[in-house]
Amino acid sequence: MAANTTYNIRIDSQIRKEADALYRAMGMTLSQAVNLFLTQSVVQGRLPLTEVVPGSKFSLIKAMEETELIGRDSNRERYSSAKEMFAAMDAEDEAEEIDA
Repeated sequence: MAANTTYNIRIDSQIRKEADALYRAMGMTLSQAVNLFLTQSVVQGRLPLTEVVPGSKFSLIKAMEETELIGRDSNRERYSSAKEMFAAMDAEDEAEEIDA
């Protein structure tokens, strides 16, 4: 088993209080939660978050909602395969390059 180390970090006191309550309700300490976060960061090679800034244009929830809207739009182009979709995208790119 690897040796533990201590690392001091600055955290907004209100966020710490709320996070501590949240993780205690899940049956873990704040230290365990931070270790889990750091472990997942290393395993995934990135920030292990689906939504970094709630409500931002990078929101996973917004992307899912947009996908649903696109799926319901009868005016949208439909493709029978991913290959067909990518071919159409390539054709659009080529047309834009010619226009430019």
